[in-house]
Amino acid sequence: MSNGTTNKTIALVTGANQGIGYEIVKRLASENPDYHVYMTGRRKDAIEKSAAELQSAGLDVEPLVLDVTSDESIAAAVEQVQKKFGYIDVIVNNAGINRGKTEGNLRQRLREVFDTNLFGAVEVTDAFTPLLEKSTKTRCVVFISSGLGSLAVRSDPSLGPKRDYLEYGASKAALNHATLTFASRYHGDDSWKFNTCCPGYCATSMTDYSGPDEASLGSIRAVELATLGPDGVTGTFSNRQGPLPCKERSQKDSASSSTFTRSTMTELEPTRRPFKGSCHCGETQFIVFLTFPHTLPPPRPTKEKGPRAHQEFYRCNCTTCQKAGFFHMRLNSAPEDFILLHPLDPYKDLGDYTVYQKDLHFLFCKTCGMRCFILMGQGEVTDVDLEALGVKSDGETQGNNVEGKKLTKVWRPSKDSWKEGKKFGSYLSVNGYSVDAGQEGFDLREITEKKWVGYLDWLELKSEGSQGTRFDRPWEGGAY
Repeated sequence: MSNGTTNKTIALVTGANQGIGYEIVKRLASENPDYHVYMTGRRKDAIEKSAAELQSAGLDVEPLVLDVTSDESIAAAVEQVQKKFGYIDVIVNNAGINRGKTEGNLRQRLREVFDTNLFGAVEVTDAFTPLLEKSTKTRCVVFISSGLGSLAVRSDPSLGPKRDYLEYGASKAALNHATLTFASRYHGDDSWKFNTCCPGYCATSMTDYSGPDEASLGSIRAVELATLGPDGVTGTFSNRQGPLPCKERSQKDSASSSTFTRSTMTELEPTRRPFKGSCHCGETQFIVFLTFPHTLPPPRPTKEKGPRAHQEFYRCNCTTCQKAGFFHMRLNSAPEDFILLHPLDPYKDLGDYTVYQKDLHFLFCKTCGMRCFILMGQGEVTDVDLEALGVKSDGETQGNNVEGKKLTKVWRPSKDSWKEGKKFGSYLSVNGYSVDAGQEGFDLREITEKKWVGYLDWLELKSEGSQGTRFDRPWEGGAY
């Protein structure tokens, strides 16, 4: 036992041979060189291979066989850590499965999923508690859960029967309860932190690699919670954007909460929030500031008579927008509400297709062809403090420390010369399809259901007595 001979922070991550667990180990060890991280998994060959990859990169990790569904395996892992260090500081309960292997037998599927997702996480935490008690640092225990374990999310009727995820969602709801129970046991003791987080919908084997986010993004919040100090939070449920609700919220809760989930795009108080977006391949990256709940704009005139400054969501049936697959999101103020992270010269580095006397640019990624925004007007490269603007770091966008501020070089529309409206030479419309779904509750389906989306029919606009954009129904068909 080397307790007393090392100042290393000892951490253990379950289910770490691939996916989010692997990325948690990688981020935890790379960002914290004073950590020794046990990466565990059921199969000896798989976990040793994964550990070797990270060890070759100079990371202080160690493979450890641990099957969270086996009490004997858990006990053996505890014994090994006890003999080598005599204590442990951090546990990340990541091991989880989506559904049982037994088809057609609901009871057995529930047992299999709960055995890993709930029983395994609770047993590991309980078994390692004596070693956690011997830690001289802040003890951090993180449970990897899911938004599907939130009763507030599950109570949303728009999810429907196709997304009931009974076994998985129920196990994660129970895990959220277990987290609060552990936190309550050490209430008032700042040296113990028990938190739950949702990694998001990531491209892993569990999701058949269908998730829009890379697994590395799913590790961000877990590592933040695994490295808390005595002033850190405990008994919380969050993702990398912020807190998540565990229970179905009352109207009073909704009115007082500042957290966006799917049901809170209709908060009573309008709130301006940053949303990240990108093209398919990630080469084009941007931040757009949107305000929810959305209020409908004044009627769109047939001819623009002055500059406009109002957030608008609409779909246009001109041939260009139809073929480009464009969902217009016009901003209150493009210079204030749009930040291009990459590339920094959109006119030079993006592909260009021009319309409207070649003044309006349908810019697109040269690699994947995705059109993230339409642009007319000038911009400039500048340094901004993203954190001061409310943009949370995802570990990917790096800034330079200048006079205590972390500044990031970005491209923004030029504020001094911007006068919104094509007639006035300035126009920017973000493609809603390129805003990352799910973050802060962003959901184009809900925006449509709330009838916040206008339908701009150019055939009607050219006719006598046109009322402009309509919100009650889509076009009759066809494109102009």
